[in-house]
Amino acid sequence: MVKRRPFLPTLLLGLVVAALGGAPSAARAEEPKAPDAPATPRTDPAEETLQAAFEAAVKGDFDAYLETLHPSERENDTQITGIRRFSWKRFSQQVQWYLAAGDPKSFEVVRRDGDGSERQRLFIKDKEHRARMPVPVRFKKAADGRWLITANSL
Repeated sequence: MVKRRPFLPTLLLGLVVAALGGAPSAARAEEPKAPDAPATPRTDPAEETLQAAFEAAVKGDFDAYLETLHPSERENDTQITGIRRFSWKRFSQQVQWYLAAGDPKSFEVVRRDGDGSERQRLFIKDKEHRARMPVPVRFKKAADGRWLITANSL
């Protein structure tokens, strides 16, 4: 025998949630931006580093991309070869997924994790594949105080 949910309690629960403003995550959602809205200037140091990485990818400049990576990620030739072969190859091919009209300033940060003291993660919206979850980029503060990339899943 199939169990059925009572219709009325389910309906009432839905109405209560709607009356309270929806699910808790909806309260944190940002206003959607117009597709051709001008990119806002970046003032966050981690976002500036990510913008430099996007600029390098758009230009196809691997050396400039390496400068956005934390020194611990590019200490030796083996690491650099792996970066070139895997993460750079994917990132440079898929860079347009995260930008509006190829503009390196147009990426959208939808969430950030971390207290910002030593490590943090930024989650970047994939503008090409709307159903895809935001993609994380990990940062670590370098000895000189700059935020540099330790892991790029873009």
